[in-house]
Amino acid sequence: MTDYCHLHVNMLPNLPTTSSLSQCIWFDNEILICGGKNNNNCYSYHLLKQEYKLICAYPKETKLNSHIVVSCAPKNSAKDSITLLSFGGSVSLKIKHHTLIMNYKSVWKDDTAPAELHKNQWIPLPDHNVFGEQEMHEFNGARVCVGGKNMHLLFISRCPNKIDVIDMETFRYLHDVKNNTLPIPQDIQTLQHCFVGVAPNRFLLICEDTNVMITFHEKDNEFVYEFLPGCLLLRRCWGYAFAYLNNQIYFFGGYDYKKKKRMRFIHIYDVGLGKFFQVNQQMPFPISRSAAVPLVGSRPCSIHVFGGANDENKDLNTHFLFTQVVYFFSSFF
Repeated sequence: MTDYCHLHVNMLPNLPTTSSLSQCIWFDNEILICGGKNNNNCYSYHLLKQEYKLICAYPKETKLNSHIVVSCAPKNSAKDSITLLSFGGSVSLKIKHHTLIMNYKSVWKDDTAPAELHKNQWIPLPDHNVFGEQEMHEFNGARVCVGGKNMHLLFISRCPNKIDVIDMETFRYLHDVKNNTLPIPQDIQTLQHCFVGVAPNRFLLICEDTNVMITFHEKDNEFVYEFLPGCLLLRRCWGYAFAYLNNQIYFFGGYDYKKKKRMRFIHIYDVGLGKFFQVNQQMPFPISRSAAVPLVGSRPCSIHVFGGANDENKDLNTHFLFTQVVYFFSSFF
């Protein structure tokens, strides 16, 4: 098979600690790494300095085996700050629900600048609202996208087959949302799947070999679904890292739950062509539960992949940079 895409991989400085199921946000020259399984610390990785700094830690009572972090508001006028929202909780894993917010200010400011009162820390919402707590929502393996015509809506796809909408201006669920049950086969659950926004109110959900284009009609509060060709190689696979970049979705590794082993494959889904491609290259070793961060607008295209778990189910501190160096159409399935 000829390469559809060739990726050059570099090893970058390891994470300060082992971590899987981390949540990462790209912000200016930083990638913010917010906790992970059995790890409550948050770090900033500086893309130019190639160094890490500790930001803060989650409250001790917050368990992060099933959490999600998203930028919940437009970037502030100050270039060195951004607002982050973290939530999670799992009924099946008996993990208490949490919803926290942080006004992050860059830890890389000039050390000679006068000390300021600002402190990077996770705090509850002003009204102490906790997403999914009363409803007992299952956030283990859930995924989110920000959308809406004003980019003010948070879309959550979660087990077993639901999609919810939260207004990020009020931090409240939208009620009377029509058709919010995902049309996926009964033997498939939306667990550690792929969910990306391709337009303000259009999303792609890829769960095993099921591929669904989702459209949200904001005026009517209604979801509409369209099935697209899936990828058989992703059947019985979850826990891959994924990144949406330049109208393509990159998949790194994953876990085959039938064979009970982790994978090294790298796949690409071209949204415009509606086709899956396999890259001849593979991950350096079998891996799942990593976090992938695309650098949008970067030339050449580049994606950072942090942490994960190996075939012995041990958490990793690895940090890979994948750069696209060859790209042409040749083989597909």
